[in-house]
Amino acid sequence: MRRAPKRSGGTTPRRAAARGPGDRAAIVRRLRQLRRLARRLRQEATAPAVERVAQIIETECHLALWELGDVSGMIPDDHTH
Repeated sequence: MRRAPKRSGGTTPRRAAARGPGDRAAIVRRLRQLRRLARRLRQEATAPAVERVAQIIETECHLALWELGDVSGMIPDDHTH
């Protein structure tokens, strides 16, 4: 049986739980920054593929913030179809 390759970077749930509350605030801050950047990129994109990738990033940031208890709804505020 082949083993899966080791992941580089990232945080496992166990490692994330071991971090202190100050780290959580930093993570929330960085996710919010990334989400704002993705939103701007989506608005300024000239290629549909870039716009779609930026929308996916924005949605994933929203979901991560939701998992951290930072947002109340599952659907992003300005989510457009």
